[in-house]
Order: sequence, then structure tokens, then C-alpha cells
Amino acid sequence: MLPNESNRSTLAATEPGVMVLDIKALAYMRSAKNAAAYWNVGGLFIILAEAKDTGGAFSIMEQLTPKGPQAVTHLHETQDEGFYVLEGRVVFTVGDQKLEAGPGDFLNIPKHTWHSFESLTDGLRLLNFYAPGGFERVMIESGTPATSLTVPPDDLPPPDRRLVQRLLDEVGCRLKDHGGPLGGAPGAIRGGTLT
Repeated sequence: MLPNESNRSTLAATEPGVMVLDIKALAYMRSAKNAAAYWNVGGLFIILAEAKDTGGAFSIMEQLTPKGPQAVTHLHETQDEGFYVLEGRVVFTVGDQKLEAGPGDFLNIPKHTWHSFESLTDGLRLLNFYAPGGFERVMIESGTPATSLTVPPDDLPPPDRRLVQRLLDEVGCRLKDHGGPLGGAPGAIRGGTLT
């Protein structure tokens, strides 16, 4: 049977008045060349696996970023996050530690851990994992569909600040007080700052 909405999920009553959506994971293959891709917070996010694809277990995005700050200090309340460096060099700040990574390096960040990262090279490529999945919603729902698999153009309009904050709240992501958007240092995001 091919994947479709009728065999992917079911609604079940667990008690009177409470409905639970049971999402079943299905085997599939997706190429980065034809996966949905979005420009957001100065980078390209290629969606390889969404929570809805994996029964909620995890999500994976391939990320392409320019040189410079990429994510302000934040934490995930419900998700562990992982990074696998494909190309380029990056410095992760995890708590009080600074960890420099390059191709072939993997970093695991447990939930409730403050972290940020900065690309040391143009064209940094990472695989970005979340378990359980769900954070990818922020990039998809507040992003702009990419018209090429490149970093976004400098004149890309920024995402709406209220939408981004609502999505961050929904997925349990907290930002440290930093005065800027989720991606990049204040004023460093391509396409301007959040409105």
C-alpha cells in the first residue's frame, strides 16, 4: 500500500473528550535535490524528514549557511538536537564550552541546554537533527520557499516576528535575551531584522 493520508494517521479517543492523533511512520526516501527547501534566518533549510514523516520520533534538515553567527543562544525544552558537519567549519557554544567542529564531526545537545553556533566558513553544510521532531515547523512555517539551493538573497524579506515567536512557543524553544532574531547576531540576519 502506498503512503497516503488514510493509512498514515488515525484519531483515537483515549478518554471522553480527548482525541489523540496517532501518526504512523512509513518507510520512504527523499533526496536533498527534490526535498522542500526554505530560506530562513539567513540560511537554507532542506527538509529531509519532518516529524509527520517519522511518527514524531525525529526530524532532519540539511542546512547551508554563510559565514558568521547563525543561531543566537537558545534551548529546546522537549527536544535533543544534533549536528553533523558535512562541509566547512563551525564553533558551537554549548553552556560555557566552545567546541570547534569540521567535516565528519557530530555534536549532540541534550534538551534544556543553552547553545548557539557560528559558521567560520562560507558555505557551511550541516545535518541538523531533532528528537522528537517538530522544530522544523519554525523553518517551514515562517520561511520562504527557496527558489534555488543556495543561501537566501540579501534582499529577502524577514519573517514576521509574531509568527516566529508563536512557533517557538509551540515547539518549546526559548531564546536568551539577545535583542535579535533567532538566526544571526542582532542585525546580522540576511534580509534585515524581524519586523
